[in-house]
Amino acid sequence: MPQFTPPTASDACGASTVQQVSDTTIQGTTTIYTRCWNAVDACSNTSATVCQIITRPACASPTPTPTGTPICQRPTSIASNFNGTAISAGRYIWFTSVLKASNLPAGQVVTLHFTNQSITSSAFNLSPGDATVIIDPNATTATTTWVGNMPTTTVPASGLAGNTFFSAFSYLVPANIPGGLNPVTWSGTITSDKPGVTVNWQWGAAVYTSFSSNYTALGVKPVDDNDASSYHNSDHAGTPENYKQNVTGGARGGGGSNYTGSYSGTGTIRCSN
Repeated sequence: MPQFTPPTASDACGASTVQQVSDTTIQGTTTIYTRCWNAVDACSNTSATVCQIITRPACASPTPTPTGTPICQRPTSIASNFNGTAISAGRYIWFTSVLKASNLPAGQVVTLHFTNQSITSSAFNLSPGDATVIIDPNATTATTTWVGNMPTTTVPASGLAGNTFFSAFSYLVPANIPGGLNPVTWSGTITSDKPGVTVNWQWGAAVYTSFSSNYTALGVKPVDDNDASSYHNSDHAGTPENYKQNVTGGARGGGGSNYTGSYSGTGTIRCSN
């Protein structure tokens, strides 16, 4: 607490006493120190209260200790290109990314996140929502659920064939995009909550004539595997099963049964032990 000098009192008789009355501290956005004295005139037997007030900024709260720090956090980026088919305004580009994880710790749940994502080119600058993949030894089927445009995909830890769906973004094309767009770059940060894990990932893009902004309504297939999810077919992970009849050529796809487009090269992150 700040130091105070008590006030003095005197009278014609030259006699006085000073008595401390209070000493309080009030906490708030500002700390207020108050100290009062009674100055008593010994001759006239009268008194007066004198107070001093000093204010100071309240002490700052300590910075909280971060929690949930990932074991592994790696930036990653893959540049590729679109094919020669022009994309008309009013159509939709369905961007999807997929992964394969290896070196998983036996019997443990592994959680992977894809954050700070961007998909950039000379024609657009897009920001997919965060994505999560949970690899669970106790899971018996693969599922994808959505909160807004942010997916969480849960898959068994073993026995899967092919890729697992990672993240996605639906882009309504506002103006014609000529064929051959190059480069198109997907970047982000992949994190793992377990050491030793290796993640290989790729991305693709296909064009649709009509689509839904409600990602839950798309019916996105969570894995390539023919039998591990509710979609028992050979479609790629990331296929919007409820809209695949609307696929057409463009981006990295040729239409037909190519619902996600051809994949880019592979990006790899490794988490050392």
